[in-house]
Amino acid sequence: MLYPVWINDGKNPKPPDEIFYEIAANGIFLHKQMPFWKAVVPVDRISTLEEGAPDFESYLPPFPKGLVLKAARFFAWICREHDSEAIVLIYQNETDKRFFMMAPKQTVSPAKIDYEFPKLDLGPGWVMVGTMHSHGKLSAFHSGTDLHDEASLNGIHVTFGSFPRWNRTGPISVSVEAAVNGYRFPLRVEDVMRGLKREGAEPRTFGEAITREAPMREGSAWGRSDSSDRMFTLEGEEELLPVDYSPPPTWLVQVTTRSFFSRVVTREVKDAEGVVRNMTSEEARKWALAFRDKWNRENQAKKPAVADKPATAGKPVIPIQKKVYREGGT
Repeated sequence: MLYPVWINDGKNPKPPDEIFYEIAANGIFLHKQMPFWKAVVPVDRISTLEEGAPDFESYLPPFPKGLVLKAARFFAWICREHDSEAIVLIYQNETDKRFFMMAPKQTVSPAKIDYEFPKLDLGPGWVMVGTMHSHGKLSAFHSGTDLHDEASLNGIHVTFGSFPRWNRTGPISVSVEAAVNGYRFPLRVEDVMRGLKREGAEPRTFGEAITREAPMREGSAWGRSDSSDRMFTLEGEEELLPVDYSPPPTWLVQVTTRSFFSRVVTREVKDAEGVVRNMTSEEARKWALAFRDKWNRENQAKKPAVADKPATAGKPVIPIQKKVYREGGT
């Protein structure tokens, strides 16, 4: 038998039936009146109805290549200069489908971002549809902090990670999920963004099923950071961080760093006129790589050949002193 369902919104009258279900703000209840008693009890399901399942389908066009490239290079620069994370917010106009991306006011560090939502007036039709943020050198995944921050942010959330600190190119890791009312749906990168080329895996078919009922976490910060199915390079063999790149000034002024491992800028060099100045970012990168190579060469030269190493090499020789004990003394 199909019992009535009463939506308790303060407007619909209660059904006259002896048995009916109530859907209220705090759950589902069963009203049951018998000859000798009447009760209202909470239930976790309406047994006469069909089963439902979480689902997600995006009507957003994929984020364009230029937008993705702009965010990735900004994150790469922040990682290189300050060894830190960063975040940008993404908006779309409902009328003409244009995208707009901006960096909110934020304080960044290697493992945390504190940011503020801006009070923007972009005009009619503009809605925030998602976020992009980075994990710096760590892998791209959705951490517990991300899940908490995005619980009330319905939309598409992209995480970038595995940025090379001292190189200007190389694969990075990317993970994408949608969040709606705290429930999360893993999405395929190729369906959400343009401009990235997947490494170490066959191309994915556009439009095939991309959601799972129970979201799966794609790795952690401390393990499987370079899983081949989540690594991407820029399409067209573009460099991740060109030498002449500089962040958008309107973004840079929004970022306050709180880095424990800042870049090497305190080393001083002399120019052709003998004027002392701090190293530039590019000079610091070349110095760090040259120092690493020199250190490796010197340590390799110090190692003796295996054939020349004596059997006791590295072991201290301690003379053994014997004591002879005689009756009545030593």
